[in-house]
Amino acid sequence: MVQCSNGLFAGSLSASSAGQIADQFHTLQNMNVTAKLGYLSEQSSSIMIKEIEIVYDLVCPFCLIGERILTTALTELPDPPMVKLRPFILDPRITGQGVPFLAYHAAKYGDRSKPMMRQLEQFAQRYGLNFDFDNLKTYPPSMDGHRLVLFAERFGASYRVATALMEAYFLESREIQKQSTLLEIAVEHGLPKDETHALLESDDLREIIEQEVRNAHMRGIRSVPSYFVDGNYIGGTEEIKQYLIS
Repeated sequence: MVQCSNGLFAGSLSASSAGQIADQFHTLQNMNVTAKLGYLSEQSSSIMIKEIEIVYDLVCPFCLIGERILTTALTELPDPPMVKLRPFILDPRITGQGVPFLAYHAAKYGDRSKPMMRQLEQFAQRYGLNFDFDNLKTYPPSMDGHRLVLFAERFGASYRVATALMEAYFLESREIQKQSTLLEIAVEHGLPKDETHALLESDDLREIIEQEVRNAHMRGIRSVPSYFVDGNYIGGTEEIKQYLIS
């Protein structure tokens, strides 16, 4: 079972308050991270970080929260590292135009669905994000969005486009599975309209995304966002934040 950080969108959640959600969000993602984090933190002050990899899905709200936290942390570094996005698909069963969001969430969580959404909305406000899950029309497939982000890498815009797609979905309730929405966002961020349209009309880059997702599973990723620093697994957003500011 794969999860969106604490499991809100694709797993299970036992938290009964926003504080408990925060605690779960800040929990280390595997048994070895504590020791690894301590070791890497000792090294971070003397070794320049070259690359941070982010394993993410566009439909994971914690990935957008993580973007806010990471962006802030990177501004504190004298020489920010390269950031590499690694796609992940939380629910590969979702295809086409997606499924109605509220029905999807209610079917998965039953009576817990609305309280969980309210708790996450409160949590996101800590980072200046105004989530409104009641306004989300669909739980969309993210394959085409991931293809667009990978395409945007050719123009040095992958991080901006990924962030814009998550913001469009979670903050503006736009339907990021639709080609028209993807094309609008691409053009807004400087991607060539005709080439982008041709990409979205094709299956280009799909196999690369599928292989990236398989690679993530092979690396043991079971929740997103997950972070690697120069190839070393750090954990979730709280762990990368602690590592960068140590």
